[in-house]
Amino acid sequence: MAASVKKNRHVSGVVLAGGKSSRFGSDKALHPFQGKPLAVHALEIIRPHCGELMISTGNAGAYVSAGVPAIEDIFKGCGPMGGIHSALTQARGNLLVVIGCDTPLVPPALYGFLLEQMGGHQVIMPVYGGFTETMCAIYHRSCLPDIERALQGKTFKILDVVAGLDTRFVEIDQEAFVRQGMFRNINTRADLP
Repeated sequence: MAASVKKNRHVSGVVLAGGKSSRFGSDKALHPFQGKPLAVHALEIIRPHCGELMISTGNAGAYVSAGVPAIEDIFKGCGPMGGIHSALTQARGNLLVVIGCDTPLVPPALYGFLLEQMGGHQVIMPVYGGFTETMCAIYHRSCLPDIERALQGKTFKILDVVAGLDTRFVEIDQEAFVRQGMFRNINTRADLP
């Protein structure tokens, strides 16, 4: 069962919290949600599966109290793919669990399921309701050279980058952990549940 997956020293995790939050009006990763910053919720979602955690951000000082390393992009201004690249560069694990800071309702069991389903693929992403959830994914370290070439070539869109990799898109609609609204993004204050 997906819930039985334990922390693994070969699995690293990163919360992507480097966005500009222009629609939110302030750094949404630091915004309180149910008593904790959104970025801390994201850390707690992936923590059960990861032997190492980090936050990708352009504001490292804001996350000192989170108790995990804050890393900055090597390739600046490349969006989430830049954060994924930097995390893969620094990760000790062979696998990198990725979550956006603005999806606090994702069940931790999703990542257990993805880890079980990954097999020998380089990337795995869930597909829910016909939509690929690019900000909830797992990458193998072997992706790093291809991602670096993509960024050097100004290819920043996640789906464009993973199209050149051995990527598994796995349907999750019928899985027991699925619940309505689990991928709800917090892009504006009106999106807060």
